Amino acid sequence: MKNYFKNISPYIIVILVLVIALILTKQCQRCPVCPEPTTTVITKTDTIRDTTVITKTIYKLLPKDTVYIEVPTDVDTDEILKDYYAKKYYNNIYLDDTSAYIGIEDTVFKNEIYSSKLTFINRRPTIINTTTYVTQYDICEPCKQFNIGVGGLIGGYTDKFGAGPSIMLTTNKKASYSASYDIINKTGYFGLYWNIK
Repeated sequence: MKNYFKNISPYIIVILVLVIALILTKQCQRCPVCPEPTTTVITKTDTIRDTTVITKTIYKLLPKDTVYIEVPTDVDTDEILKDYYAKKYYNNIYLDDTSAYIGIEDTVFKNEIYSSKLTFINRRPTIINTTTYVTQYDICEPCKQFNIGVGGLIGGYTDKFGAGPSIMLTTNKKASYSASYDIINKTGYFGLYWNIK
């Protein structure tokens, strides 16, 4: 059995150990968990008031109905004619508050409504809400399959000394594998380490 291991090159043993370690650590099971993206909601409120004045003029209104009343005998004809040809202006405000303004201006001429003008102002504010969603993704580093380090060994006992190259493989499964070869004593070493914390 000893003669069998003497015929195998220590470099082949090191290569075999590394290949086995690579196979064992092929699956990446402990990748860091990427945090969920954070979303910030920004709401901007604008209040707009409509200051547009809407006016509408209506000319020569026709009466809906006419009711005649008996004329008294003692009337002042000149005063009636003066009042008949006079133009009378009326400004009727039906609504004037924070919601709206509604007013009607009438002109009376020859005992008839000669013209009317409607004025409307909408004072109700218009609220516009603008919502913006800002999504921020944190940088997630890719999962590393393994890390390889190269170094050397040196040491010995009370009666002999040894030195040689060494290679270490660290996986993301909290495990490290090392392979060393003592050139002076022609001896190979294999190590297995588990990170406790």
